[in-house]
Amino acid sequence: MKNKTSDDASIRSSRTFSSILPWFAMALTKQTRAAYINLIRKVYVNFVKIQQQEKKHKIHIPVIYIDSKVDDKIPFTPEKVGIYLNFVNYFVRPISMLVKRFGIRKAAPICTEYINFIASLYEDAGTIYRYCLTTTHRPDYKKNKQFRFIHKNDPHYLCVPSLHICIVTGCYSFFRNLFIKENFTQKEQDLWNKELYADAVAIGESVLFVKQHSVNCIPAALYMMTIKHSEQFTTYDSVNFINSLFAYDNTIAPDDRLEIINHINFMYERLLLEGAYCDVWQEPIKHWIRLYAAQTNQPMDRQ
Repeated sequence: MKNKTSDDASIRSSRTFSSILPWFAMALTKQTRAAYINLIRKVYVNFVKIQQQEKKHKIHIPVIYIDSKVDDKIPFTPEKVGIYLNFVNYFVRPISMLVKRFGIRKAAPICTEYINFIASLYEDAGTIYRYCLTTTHRPDYKKNKQFRFIHKNDPHYLCVPSLHICIVTGCYSFFRNLFIKENFTQKEQDLWNKELYADAVAIGESVLFVKQHSVNCIPAALYMMTIKHSEQFTTYDSVNFINSLFAYDNTIAPDDRLEIINHINFMYERLLLEGAYCDVWQEPIKHWIRLYAAQTNQPMDRQ
């Protein structure tokens, strides 16, 4: 069966695809419904429930602040909150692209694979969150509805590894490989790969600009992606992503940017090296958390 294509679908920006359509499209086939239910369950169990239970004191997992002095090099920039909150639209819109490109029947198994992949990232990150919760000293800024929404709905306990980073890097690398596998045109690949990558980097920068994450959250996420999904996301991809951060931003001095990039690269390489001698991928991240807690005199005893 030939791919459904049109001049419009082939050349339109990935940013113009609907972020609403996927929620309806996923209900149209048994495959996608099951994947959608799996995603919702994994998000709730590994992200929402953990934070709610900790906030309500139903569980008592240690909470460690993981800020770095390097974070001070990045100015709090409330104007970046729109990019930060575009995170869900970013990983949902490609489903609309697949439906428009192939039609729902052919797109269904691809969408199912993608949705289950995103769900697996929540599950993997959850294995760290259940060990230790991590947070940062984010500004008490509530001057607009976006920040009021964040402070009301995000207890801010799940920083390491950053799911924002896991998912944006997972999204662009998943589709980069898919475009080749499904014989997308070179024009489609060039445009959509460029846009998906640029938006992933922008969202990666935004988590630091709005102080929802520390520079320490990023290498842990990239390490997880490299180890768990090396077939699509390599060490080269991680280093390239790190080196792309703030490359075109003029609010950070060049020397400060170099310090930020070096810090993230160093921690990422450290996790990789330690991971080479561990039986399970989580151990280097857990070890880093324990060490950081000790260095900053934060107890990790469970109550």
